Amino acid sequence: MELLGDIQNSTEHIRSDMGKLLEAFREQSKKYEKDQGGSSERQHRQPPSARRIRNGLPKVEGDIHKYHALKETLVENTCSWIFSDPKWNEWMNYVESKGFWPILALSGEAGMGKSHLAASIYDKL
Repeated sequence: MELLGDIQNSTEHIRSDMGKLLEAFREQSKKYEKDQGGSSERQHRQPPSARRIRNGLPKVEGDIHKYHALKETLVENTCSWIFSDPKWNEWMNYVESKGFWPILALSGEAGMGKSHLAASIYDKL
């Protein structure tokens, strides 16, 4: 009986999570359809993959709170190294020459400082 109860609870959690995901996708679809009408010139300059990625990502609640928390815990001058990296300059030159932002991805193990680095990049841009 305990095992069946655990399975039922897990199923309810999965159903709830899937409902939230579907709702997020519906909201993104509505936003995409609304944006289609007014910004077609800008969207034609973007590769189709950029639009698919942006529309597939759900809105993050409380993102500004996370940003401020990161800024409070950021050690001064620890995330500035990226701006002198040749890949950063290559990325920035691409932006200036093509007129749109390609994807900039940060990867690394947990606790390596990706979020703090992202906050520094946000400030720089």
